Amino acid sequence: VAHVHLGLALVHMRDGLIDADAQLRRALEQSMSQEEELRQNAEELFAINEELSNKQRELQQKNELLRLNEEHLERKVAERTHEISLKNQEMMDSVVYGGRLQAALMPYPRQLNVYFPDAFIFFQPQNIVSGDFYWFHKIGNKVYFATIDCTGHGIPGAIISVIGLN
Repeated sequence: VAHVHLGLALVHMRDGLIDADAQLRRALEQSMSQEEELRQNAEELFAINEELSNKQRELQQKNELLRLNEEHLERKVAERTHEISLKNQEMMDSVVYGGRLQAALMPYPRQLNVYFPDAFIFFQPQNIVSGDFYWFHKIGNKVYFATIDCTGHGIPGAIISVIGLN
């Protein structure tokens, strides 16, 4: 009987070991499956990380190109602004000189005071040069005086006024 109990105990032990072995094999297979899944996930993450790194490098290169382009455009704008400023100054200098020439062509107010002692001239062009002008001239014992408003203002009017003065 003791042998029978010992045999049954060994059978139960064997069955237990078989069950434990089966459980360990399932756990090992599950662990290996999870390990493979983790490996695949790690590979995917590595690929995604590599792609993100490449995109980041591309963005940095594009940002650098944009920065260089912006600097280039800012230099061009500064150059053009300087050129425009110089041209504007040249034109203003010419217009001011034209205003002086125009004023030099008009009779001096003192000349008018010789004939009209109480007279005065108020001449204030809208611009530096003007299409308006005054004129007087003595012929014999008569003095002719005129105020003239040429069509236009600025340079076109000034050109017409110079023609009128002559």
